[in-house]
Amino acid sequence: MRSRSILVSLLIATITVGATLVPSRAATFRLQGADFRAGAPLPVVHEGNVPSMGCHGKDVALTLHWSGVPVGTRSFALTMVDPDVTQISGGFVHWVAYNIPAEARTIGPKVPYKYSMGTMGAGVIGYFGPCPPLHAAAHHYHLTLYAVSVAHVPGKHLTRAKLEAALAGHVLGTARLVGTFRRP
Repeated sequence: MRSRSILVSLLIATITVGATLVPSRAATFRLQGADFRAGAPLPVVHEGNVPSMGCHGKDVALTLHWSGVPVGTRSFALTMVDPDVTQISGGFVHWVAYNIPAEARTIGPKVPYKYSMGTMGAGVIGYFGPCPPLHAAAHHYHLTLYAVSVAHVPGKHLTRAKLEAALAGHVLGTARLVGTFRRP
């Protein structure tokens, strides 16, 4: 009888530990904006500078922070996509960054490390700020941070599609954040 209650106690302890550790470990990888909340508008300073389209922003890259990094992460990759641009399959890509060091917990216009800048939707390398059509409904900007199991993703100025292909089988976790932008 005593061995049965010890076995039941161990089973309960195992279930309890498993229930608290496994889901919380998976749910802790988080991405946050330094100057906007999830689902909220991006500040105007991040607007693209595309005079031909009527956008006169400063085109300052977003500053993002993350926490709860999955065990085994050796680098990070980031994409920013506007799926509201329906003329382009998969949306318009605004930012592709990869080979972000495993020690990093932030990315933005000024960081103390080097990383690889990818090619965004208009063929420009680096960050390209929001520039939705004038008087259009707010567009949604989906940021995805990938925790990667390799320290270096080969390739120069990868597009989103090429980055995602290179990451296949190497993603340990993803953290997502959505911001909006509407031209005044």
